Amino acid sequence: MKGEYPEMVFQFAKVLGTNIAYFLFNVPNRGTRIPPFQMVWAEMSGVKPKDILKSNSQTVARSVRDYVFKFDDIIDEGKMQPAKAPFHPELFSARHVYRSLEGARTQAPLRELHGIFQVGRQRMLNAISQKQPSTFKETYNYRLKTTGEYCTLVAKLMNKIHGVQNGGDIERRFRHFGLAAQFFDDIMDVRLDKENGLPNLFTSLLREEPFEEESLRARKGVQKIFALKRYAPKTFRRYVSEYEKEMGIASHGSIAIRSLLWGAKQALFRFGVQTRSRKPELDGEKRQGEEAMERVRP
Repeated sequence: MKGEYPEMVFQFAKVLGTNIAYFLFNVPNRGTRIPPFQMVWAEMSGVKPKDILKSNSQTVARSVRDYVFKFDDIIDEGKMQPAKAPFHPELFSARHVYRSLEGARTQAPLRELHGIFQVGRQRMLNAISQKQPSTFKETYNYRLKTTGEYCTLVAKLMNKIHGVQNGGDIERRFRHFGLAAQFFDDIMDVRLDKENGLPNLFTSLLREEPFEEESLRARKGVQKIFALKRYAPKTFRRYVSEYEKEMGIASHGSIAIRSLLWGAKQALFRFGVQTRSRKPELDGEKRQGEEAMERVRP
């Protein structure tokens, strides 16, 4: 492990530097830039960035991403109940996704591309319409059917557009790359999801450790990931272990993807990253002042 550390630092810097150089200098027009997650698929499939641009598949990847992000925003912000989300005008029509599919330069029949999108979308809609998950197993399966299905959908579309043969393994690895990213996102959103009553992988693990859950509940000012590590150590260790499982599947055979996920892990779990919340944050002095006022109030 000690010998691996410098190598992973080097590989992470190399991957990061290559991607920054590509985005800044090779593709000056922002509208044609390849989304970073599609670059991960390209690394898995062996498809070159120039072939992505030639086929215009980056527009498809971006439109599907925007569709799913819109989906999340509508539910996360409480604008619509999950069961009614499929009937939201923008989600029901998905016009921009169909337009991007029509603009892809590929030998794949358009009807097949439409079919792949429609099946993937329906699976995600079915998942969010079910009852709210509670346990870690339920929450993981929920993420598998939403985030995982979204990544599978992107991989299937990209494989079909670019004529990638035997794409099943790529779809599996890309699905688990999405789940690794979801572990990253959920610990950042641990407060935000709690405020909105939304499923969260870390919170679902925390429920299995009542003492640690109570320890965190007693500290209302907990805002940084370091605090989660300090006051819920067993939950935190298991969470990192589950992230590493996804990381192992996604990065199988690719030092570039492994170094990318390794770098994300170091950034998130080793440094005092702030978790997200909709409530305005209080600085230390102001929080202490308010707590002191609470103590002297009758």
